[in-house]
Amino acid sequence: MTAPTLPTVGDAEATFRARTPRSAAVFEHAIHALPGGSTRSTVYFAPYPPYIDHGSGARLTDIDGNTYLDLLNNYTSLILGHAHPDAVEAVVAQVRRGSAFGAPTEVEVALADEIESRVESVDELRFTNSGTEATMFALRLARAF
Repeated sequence: MTAPTLPTVGDAEATFRARTPRSAAVFEHAIHALPGGSTRSTVYFAPYPPYIDHGSGARLTDIDGNTYLDLLNNYTSLILGHAHPDAVEAVVAQVRRGSAFGAPTEVEVALADEIESRVESVDELRFTNSGTEATMFALRLARAF
């Protein structure tokens, strides 16, 4: 009895390329518009990333129609998975009321209360738009202290 032949890295890449011609074409365009062809260049390996069309639950589907199990879940920020019906309903309801305001809302106060009630060490918090903004606030706080 002979041992089965294991696929090589070259075989895996050839299979990927054969399954993802649209992603390859988008990548060729993207490298002229985005550094490295993607703003998420840390989450893929050469030759190019699969470009995602949509997600549902724990699954992603690329623009070539291939479905993947999403083990990254946007670095765990998608605890409900992609397009959870309750989350979609809540987002749509809020967007109908407006999506971003340059003034405080009752909803942010309610969310702050909810977080404070669940995390014992949190007495007050500040919402930010990015990690950079959060770091800037932390540096200001440290300087003031």
